[in-house]
Amino acid sequence: MDPATILGTAAAVADIVGLIGKTIKVLRELHDRWKDADLTIVNLMTQLSSLKAALNKISEWIASDLADEPQHHQLVLDLKDSVTFCSILMKSMDRQISNLDWTTENTLDLGSRIRVVFESKDSKEFQKFIKRQTSALTLLLTACNWYA
Repeated sequence: MDPATILGTAAAVADIVGLIGKTIKVLRELHDRWKDADLTIVNLMTQLSSLKAALNKISEWIASDLADEPQHHQLVLDLKDSVTFCSILMKSMDRQISNLDWTTENTLDLGSRIRVVFESKDSKEFQKFIKRQTSALTLLLTACNWYA
């Protein structure tokens, strides 16, 4: 297995995990500051935490002994595609959350509240994508653990 591929994938996973942590923090602050936030925000935080846990486990797996096992070559390639999609998804969520505006009292301004409420379709799309990615990564981890 090419060490550069393994290191690149591991670095990409680490970047995504950091972005997920940042997103969860902002969502938690949003939920805490705006007590009327619906379950969509709580659900997003929970799904992101699950995705983060799966990516952390994959990062451990990559760092352990993947380079010494050539039979995992295809898995690494498939994983790279999944990690790439996770990165695109998290950057899109980060852009959307970064566009929210806070008042001097550390609450969402009216325009941002309206965007959160009326852009719930986007939130539901994010939830769907996060759930699918977490399921795919969990299946990959299960298959790898079973094989090992």
